[in-house]
Amino acid sequence: MHAAPAGAVDGVLRIREQGATIRQGYGLRPIAMRTLERAFNALSLTTSACRRGQLPPDSAEAAGSRRAARAGEPRRLQPPSVRAAQFYEYFQAVTPLDVIERMQIGSRSVHRVEGAGLEGLLPVPWVFAWSQTRYMLPGW
Repeated sequence: MHAAPAGAVDGVLRIREQGATIRQGYGLRPIAMRTLERAFNALSLTTSACRRGQLPPDSAEAAGSRRAARAGEPRRLQPPSVRAAQFYEYFQAVTPLDVIERMQIGSRSVHRVEGAGLEGLLPVPWVFAWSQTRYMLPGW
């Protein structure tokens, strides 16, 4: 909630979960209660700060991103190395993507279309696999 734009969280809780991760956060009652407790805690702290005028203003980058998104402009911040044809081969070699494919997390395959390479990889398997490499690159 602290990452939301200033004024966006004014007493309203919106939770968006990926289908593949719902069981992790809500599968058992104690875990579900803790997940909701953390969300409501963040909501109350952020709403309180917002109403006291203590939230920092949005950065120029955030404002620019918001304008671009509302104008329907495509995102142009993809690192060149990810666009390289060999990146998907590298990704498959250094991440446990093959294991994640076999785990059948959620109800779908890890790809939108089989054989589509990096462009067809769904977001949740991408993050699960990439985070295992411990290469946390800023600005994704």
